[in-house]
Amino acid sequence: MTKIKVKISHDKTSCINCGTCVILSPEDFANSDDGVVLVDGKASNGLWQKTIEVDDARLTKIKDAADSCPVMAIKFEILKK
Repeated sequence: MTKIKVKISHDKTSCINCGTCVILSPEDFANSDDGVVLVDGKASNGLWQKTIEVDDARLTKIKDAADSCPVMAIKFEILKK
């Protein structure tokens, strides 16, 4: 199975905590007392980010979460296929 390296960014200052990303990509987003968080993310330049290797199915979930965010607080970048 081919893995794809992807960087996910979550801008918590723009996030309105609607929870759509949590439903669509629960491996990567979760609800917390502080609102929606990027699971295992690290703060960098005002964004929460993480770089992981995923399969096609998980990449689709991440893409769906980013595309469904009403305030575009989620971005992803494919680094390597």
